Amino acid sequence: MELVRNLEPVVKPLLEQDEEVEDVLQEAVHATLWSTMSKLIERSPTIAEAVRNGDVFLKGAVYFMETGEVTILEGECL
Repeated sequence: MELVRNLEPVVKPLLEQDEEVEDVLQEAVHATLWSTMSKLIERSPTIAEAVRNGDVFLKGAVYFMETGEVTILEGECL
């Protein structure tokens, strides 16, 4: 249940949009990924310091189980 509770604030606004299901799903996956990456930095002082110093960059990617394809998301690194 904690997973659902953590995802709800990120995904709920997307579900209220008037878009195709596939588009909303893709947006939800991306929003969840960015949220998770941000929380990783917030909760780990070691990672936060490495990111701040430019020693580490976090980049989002999505793995598609059906095809085995990995798509690296556009946008800036954290």
